[in-house]
Amino acid sequence: MLRNALLAGAVAFAAPVAAQDAQEPPASPPPASSQPPASPPAAPSQPPASPPAAPTAAQVGQHVQAEFPARDRDGNGSLNQTEFSAWISELLARMPGQSTPPSAESLQAQAASAFTQADTDRSQSVSPDEMTALLSRAH
Repeated sequence: MLRNALLAGAVAFAAPVAAQDAQEPPASPPPASSQPPASPPAAPSQPPASPPAAPTAAQVGQHVQAEFPARDRDGNGSLNQTEFSAWISELLARMPGQSTPPSAESLQAQAASAFTQADTDRSQSVSPDEMTALLSRAH
């Protein structure tokens, strides 16, 4: 769910930029007129859409609490490096704005780095609180 919110936010943010890039400039400037225009151009009826807000720490925490039990394969209440890497690699592979999927080696290196950052108590495992903190900092 959080993943979908992040992807939707990126798409919503990028859509106006893509639309602007797709518009072609006029072939020639409009002819000059000696008379002023009859009325100013009409303002858009709706303001431009603003990008969705980044998920709050509470929302990230809810997502982690919902997903964590399924990711904790051995059921010990924390993620070892293998469990953590599988989850993070899945998230990294689905990040918006990638023209090609990251290589397995790249995902592995990024997951290892993220594990080191997440394991703040140096227990060689990641708790739900550590995972929430890591994902909250990513926004």
